[in-house]
Amino acid sequence: MLNSRALWRAVILLWVISFILCSVARAQSREATANSAQEAITLFDVQATMLPDGMMDVVERISLQVRNRQINHGFWRSLPLRWVRPDRKSAFLHYQVVEVLRNGQPEPWAVRHRGAHLEIIIGDAGRLLEYGDHQYQIRYRIGNHFLRARGSDVLLWNVTGNDWAFPIYKARFTLHLPDAVAWRNSEGRDTRIGGIEFFTGRYGEKGLRGQVLADGRVESQAPLRYREGLTVLYSWPLSVLPAATAPKTTSLFGHLLIPSSWHSLLPWLPCGLLALLCVGFATRWPRYTPCEAPRVKGIADEFSPGFLRLAHFGVYDEKAFCADIVNLIIKKVIELRKVAGDDQKQYLVLSQWQPAALTLEERYLKDLLFGKTATLALYGKRNKSVRKAFLKMAQYDEQRRKGDVYRNGWFILLAAGASLAAIIIAFCTTDGCDGRDILKDILGWLFFMLPLGFCAFFLSVRRDEKKSLYGPLLRLIFIPLASFVFYILLSNKLNDGDGHYWYMSAGYYGALMLSGYLGSLFYALMPFYTQQGQARAARARGVAHWLISQEKLARKGKTLDESLLPWAVAIDSGSLWVRHLQRQLSAAISVPEIVRAGSLTLLMHNCRVHGSLPASFGGGSSVGGSFSGGGSGGGGGGGW
Repeated sequence: MLNSRALWRAVILLWVISFILCSVARAQSREATANSAQEAITLFDVQATMLPDGMMDVVERISLQVRNRQINHGFWRSLPLRWVRPDRKSAFLHYQVVEVLRNGQPEPWAVRHRGAHLEIIIGDAGRLLEYGDHQYQIRYRIGNHFLRARGSDVLLWNVTGNDWAFPIYKARFTLHLPDAVAWRNSEGRDTRIGGIEFFTGRYGEKGLRGQVLADGRVESQAPLRYREGLTVLYSWPLSVLPAATAPKTTSLFGHLLIPSSWHSLLPWLPCGLLALLCVGFATRWPRYTPCEAPRVKGIADEFSPGFLRLAHFGVYDEKAFCADIVNLIIKKVIELRKVAGDDQKQYLVLSQWQPAALTLEERYLKDLLFGKTATLALYGKRNKSVRKAFLKMAQYDEQRRKGDVYRNGWFILLAAGASLAAIIIAFCTTDGCDGRDILKDILGWLFFMLPLGFCAFFLSVRRDEKKSLYGPLLRLIFIPLASFVFYILLSNKLNDGDGHYWYMSAGYYGALMLSGYLGSLFYALMPFYTQQGQARAARARGVAHWLISQEKLARKGKTLDESLLPWAVAIDSGSLWVRHLQRQLSAAISVPEIVRAGSLTLLMHNCRVHGSLPASFGGGSSVGGSFSGGGSGGGGGGGW
């Protein structure tokens, strides 16, 4: 009985073991079937030979399973154009594709640049690859790919790249130094090679799923899945490559600002043309004789209140417009009234009595304000009528002094146009850039030109006022530069240190910035007035001095002329003028509403707060390292 039980137990155990073995065999069979059914690289074998001049001859033998899914006509192999060394310095890689073979026969191929990569397109669009295994061989030469550190040459090479669209079952790398036969030991390893390291996995990982063979080759021990790769590190003494050119690195801002070849000078052509234009205009600058302010005893007919402010301060702003309105109120052409029950709300109405002796400017302003209505509110969200009248009056007075101003704001636009032309030329002469890259640079151009334009305007105002230019000039230089550098660094961070500007023409950002600085600085330093304008400004100063003298006499008891209030407002003496008039005018005399306390201030406040007037207007005065994916080489590929 016991023997029978033992027999049944043995049979059941045998069945269990058989079931487990069959399940494992079936799983292995399924995996093998799946591996043979999917598209993959069964072997990625790389033979690299260092040449005496420092170049490296690379032969990539890629065994490819073609199943006509992703791979129909061939595949593409991408190679990075730049790598970031372990010392955080960037180096540009130089490629020369030699040949491409398939199954030992020449295969059609083409090269194209796409942003940060050089792509080798392999295959024929008019031919469908046969289902099965194909052996490809890609041969190319690369320069500036290694580094020198602590008395040794170091090759940090991303063998497979981490961007393949399908898995790699096995990867292998072999390095040959010059005269390798004479230095091999009994196992076939070059004794000059000091240390050999390897890393597997995704970018940044330090997996060790591989081995260093006795002859110095590195081989993976497990399949490399999607976005996994193999990176190797070899080092040897400097004496092995005595004639090799030392690897060159490039800083980001050095590449952006300084041209490195004749080809990279093309984006500088607009800057050169702008410089010639500036020199031409500089030779024609007006050489006027300075004019002293004349002594006057009244206000000349040429100066309306607003035009006096424009001629004296060089700007037609809200004060100039309010001075023109005050003039109409003083002459009783219009009246300023308050809304019953709310002293903060006012409106203008046409007076029933209209004087016949109005100047052309006064009649024009009256028609602008009351073209279709006899009442104009000065409260509410936005008074379009008042704003339109302001803009029209500013345009009218600016037209009157057209021959007075030499400085031309077109130079700011020319500077912007020259820098924008540099962007367009750079993109037209660089392969592999798309519309998104152009939009990024136009955004950076705005980050630079907008603060530059404002700083140039303030510099011109300080120059016209004959004040120190030290502070405004420093702001002109550093504020636009800081804005632009902030954008570049932010864009570089968002693109993981691999922005498109690395692959643009060297120095084209320097052409962009120099064009902007040249045009804006020339604009700010141009003479503001012509001889005619200089004389008119002198007469305006004379009128201003006379008005101030009248105010000084008022402190000694002289009666002020009420009709001069608009011109006093125009030269920023209105508040004192109103105070003197208030003390002198009795309550029995009919005083215009504008003279009463606070009315002028309230009028200007309403105009500004509700958007009827602007504050001012017009011309006035990825670091590489020892990990998977680090190092030169790399890239990836996919089928097509």
